[in-house]
Amino acid sequence: MHLDRTGKAIISSVVLTLLLCSFFSFPSNNQKDAPTQDRYEFKDGKMNKPFVLNTGWNLISIPFILDNNSVKKVFESINKTHYVVEYYDAYNTSDRWRSYSQDKPDSLNDLYSVDNTMGVWLYLKNATNATLVITGSIPDTTFINLRTGWNLIGYPSIKNRTVSQVFQNLTDLSYEVQCFDKGSPYSLRNMGQNEVFHMGLGYWVYVSVDCVLRIDWR
Repeated sequence: MHLDRTGKAIISSVVLTLLLCSFFSFPSNNQKDAPTQDRYEFKDGKMNKPFVLNTGWNLISIPFILDNNSVKKVFESINKTHYVVEYYDAYNTSDRWRSYSQDKPDSLNDLYSVDNTMGVWLYLKNATNATLVITGSIPDTTFINLRTGWNLIGYPSIKNRTVSQVFQNLTDLSYEVQCFDKGSPYSLRNMGQNEVFHMGLGYWVYVSVDCVLRIDWR
């Protein structure tokens, strides 16, 4: 996976549907093919979230605090299908893309863990009957370090917020947010200030200076 000069990732199309047992309803976020209703199950003091995945690339994020952040553990529920996980590390200037492939030996992989600050690309060769199940603790507040330029982040919050609300506490900087849109070039497009962030999706964020983004769960 590569970025063009604007920071856009070159990927194939993806539709991500989020399904669970007992649910909360959210308003539409106007992102093409993004979910408009999420369902979540609470069990033993933790939240459970299955993702029904599509063949090809899926752009997701892990919204919870996990007991084990290793890639193998996080994605063990789909270990019967071929999968690849990729992450854009804005702080690794020598090699920004890190990846884990189920088919490669560990010595050839360089992505070993994921957390709730990250947006990741998940590729499945065949997603038939593939459901990713994530279980973790709810974070009160998450702080995401953003480096000048492009960052690939998650959104660890149950509360939908507009772009302007997410960035309201960051002043004296310029920013840009991109979301998935399979009808746009590179399957990404710029988000408007009134469009909504959704838990479970990944987002490209450009900032003009290094800063820290605060995301409250509620």
